[in-house]
Amino acid sequence: MSTASIPVDLLNPGQVFACIGLAELALVLHGDAKAAFDWSNRGDVRFYLGTSSSENPIEAALAFLDAADVMSLAPEGSSNNTSQWKVDTESLPLGSPFPHGDKMGSPQLPVRLSCGSKHIELSHWSDTLAIAGRDGVKFWAGNVSAASIVSATLESARGKIQKKHLDPFNIATLLGSSLRLDKRGSSVPLDVGFALNEHDDIEVRSFPLVEIFAAIGLKHARPQRQVGILEQRDNRLEYRYGVIASLDGNPNTLLPLSLLRAAIGAVPLPFSQRTFFLQLGWAGKEGQGRVITSAVEESSK
Repeated sequence: MSTASIPVDLLNPGQVFACIGLAELALVLHGDAKAAFDWSNRGDVRFYLGTSSSENPIEAALAFLDAADVMSLAPEGSSNNTSQWKVDTESLPLGSPFPHGDKMGSPQLPVRLSCGSKHIELSHWSDTLAIAGRDGVKFWAGNVSAASIVSATLESARGKIQKKHLDPFNIATLLGSSLRLDKRGSSVPLDVGFALNEHDDIEVRSFPLVEIFAAIGLKHARPQRQVGILEQRDNRLEYRYGVIASLDGNPNTLLPLSLLRAAIGAVPLPFSQRTFFLQLGWAGKEGQGRVITSAVEESSK
């Protein structure tokens, strides 16, 4: 078994989701994956990932992304595609699983990352509480396709990925549209007094590997969207998420991926656990795009 670790900021929810994404990709590449967070040293919080392979699981995941092809997926016979965003669309055979109805349109099409015989799909943004029973955690707005955002995000990191295998979440690039899963580089115009995208001389850094891995991590795990107590409805600007560590505090005693997925939803688990309150703001017009503004710890056990 090979085990590796990277630093993680638990107050950056995108990095937490990205850790789960690393484990999800390791599961695809190696057939198994276990992981755990370790905050025994508060000055060096880390995420540990292990597989039965002799290959370093984090380096293998980064190598996959560095060489991965990006395409969107559509049901057989669908008129939806992402050619206008210069991303190829693969037509799925009749009867293949598809995460949502085709009527959601081209911008919402799922994305597949593939390298050789291995592939992994991203589609969390297409879920809805009304249809799927779980929140889509889609923070960007407009008709920009998910496939084009993922493609541009990945392209911005090409050639830099494997050089930063010891600290991949801090690779920074200049990027236009993003999935808005990393709070760094985001802002609420009403808070800062102006819109960043209206000033060409202001350069905003994005963190592409956090964005991509977080999107992978949200495939089977979601933060818990909060319900407004007074208005008795879902509040789109408030979520909770959580992380767990191994029972004995030993970072080499890793946990099944299924438990880490559950922990993201901040449900109580019989492990050392920390939960966080996540606040968002409107990136522009209310009711459209959202950005992460802050995360604060709720509890630790």
